Amino acid sequence: MLQDAGLQVSSVPQDINPVGGASGAKRALEAKEQFLKMLVAQISNQSPTNPMDDKDMVSQLAQFSSIEQAIETNSKLEALEHAQTTATKLSMASLIGKQASASTATVGVSQDGTASPISFDLGGRAKDVNVDLLDSNDKVVRSLSLKAMGPGGHTVAWDGKGANKLPLPAGNYRPVVTAIDNNNEEVSVRHEIRGMIHRVDVEGDEPALYVNDRRVSLREISQISD
Repeated sequence: MLQDAGLQVSSVPQDINPVGGASGAKRALEAKEQFLKMLVAQISNQSPTNPMDDKDMVSQLAQFSSIEQAIETNSKLEALEHAQTTATKLSMASLIGKQASASTATVGVSQDGTASPISFDLGGRAKDVNVDLLDSNDKVVRSLSLKAMGPGGHTVAWDGKGANKLPLPAGNYRPVVTAIDNNNEEVSVRHEIRGMIHRVDVEGDEPALYVNDRRVSLREISQISD
């Protein structure tokens, strides 16, 4: 700590965060400006018989030099992050119009009653395939009996209606697909949706795509093709 003629220059405030965004940078710059003003005033008013300790002065200036470097580094990192975010948004926009497959456990019914197709992948040939659609309470609201199917991906359209033939409320429903082969053995099933990417959502923390009017996160996408 430097002091003379009633003037005092204290150490760098310990709660300044030089890489804590605009607020931290502003506080650091204000602290440095205050320090330099007080330092100039102390030098101007120091006693010739009791000069200020140059070691303290050098130490204080070194600390503020480190803060300035940290602020500059933070600004560069923020610019880099902004550039990367912009590049990601532009690259995602190029996905519109492409076909996508996404792993998902639900299908949706829109406000106008339109139902997204039920997509799934069979691990082998099945002689019987059954689909139960469950609501948020795990109650079966519709059952579909399908014909024999071969291995691979399948997409089944449905009318968005319940067992009573009335339109189901808008929302998400969980399809449970069961399949058996000619030996009455269970066939493995993987749930998927397939369709064209018609919208990209880059707002929020996690970008997403819209496939068949359904919002799908990037981690759910398993394949994208032309």
